[in-house]
Order: sequence, then structure tokens, then C-alpha cells
Amino acid sequence: MKFALVALASLLNLALAQVQAPDGTFNVTNPVKGGTFVQGKSLPVVYDLLVNPITLQLNVYLVYGGSGNVTQVAIAQNADVTEDASSLQNKNGQSYWEHSINYVIPSTVPAGPYNVVFEDVTSHTNTTVPITINAGPMSIVSTSMMMSSTVASSSAATSSASAAASSTSAPAAQSASNQLGFTWIPIAACLVMAGALAL
Repeated sequence: MKFALVALASLLNLALAQVQAPDGTFNVTNPVKGGTFVQGKSLPVVYDLLVNPITLQLNVYLVYGGSGNVTQVAIAQNADVTEDASSLQNKNGQSYWEHSINYVIPSTVPAGPYNVVFEDVTSHTNTTVPITINAGPMSIVSTSMMMSSTVASSSAATSSASAAASSTSAPAAQSASNQLGFTWIPIAACLVMAGALAL
């Protein structure tokens, strides 16, 4: 029973943590599918090269997944694909070359759904990892201050107009709390594994 729980938690964590390129040349181990990140904070990007020698030219982008204007920001043009001793890793008898980028999410990108897109220029394929970016602390404060000043300056407005303004702010708060729900899956897998080990 204990072994089965540990194996199940490990497989769940592995399945969530890796997205493989369509041609099998690399895995994306970070960001995690459905992960939640914050404007102005770090977005860890980790990818493992699985083939030696590799003929890969890789670009990495952050692409807005919501409606409206498409926002695309380059995380890395010609990302590092070297296969040298400094990036060589061994796990379970397999060798691979791990590379990472510590990308700071611009505070100017709108909050919402995004895709981290790994563009394989050589094979003309994309590997996509969906994530969510929430507003940073300064964005929340700025929005609150703007809302307060708007309400103060429109005190002469009718009560129906102020009711409409207050109803439009509620879905945004509800949407932000719903987006945080995606982070529980990897945490739950770790808790299951820890509980199984304690048995």
C-alpha cells in the first residue's frame, strides 16, 4: 500500500512537471502546467535536452492567452542548447543537458492566462505550457487607488451608475481567486507522497 501511494504520487508529480517536445528532443520541466505566477516576479524556465548531438534552434516566448490584443514577449531568442559538461545531468541511468532561464515577468504585461511557448525553429514545431499570471502587489494597489479616486470623483453620479461600477469589480476578484486553484495539484502530490512515506 505504502509503495503504491509513493509510486502514484511520483507519477502524478512527474506527469505534471514535464511537457515533452513533439519530436522528443527536449522536455520542459518548468514552468509547471497550470502554474500561477506574479507580475514583477521570477518565472523559472527549465528545459532538458534529450538527444546528442542536437540540431535545435530554440526561442522561448510568453504569449497572452486571453481575448483582446495579443501580447508576446521574448523570454529568450536563440536559447542555450549547448551540450557541455556544465549542463550534463544523470538521472535513472539517463544523461541529459539541463538549461535554465530565470525570467522576471514584466509588471507591464496584463494579468491573465498565458502560454510559455518553446519554438523549435529547426523542426517548425511549438511546445506550449499554459500558465496564469496574477497582478503584482503594486498593480493591485494602483488599481485600488484608481477605483477609489474614480468613486470619489463621481460622487454626483446616480446610484444606479455606482451600483454598476461596483458590480464590475467583483468578477475580477473572483477570477483571481479561481486562478489560484491550479497550484494545489503539485502540492497535493507532494502531500500524498509525504503521507505515504510516514506510514
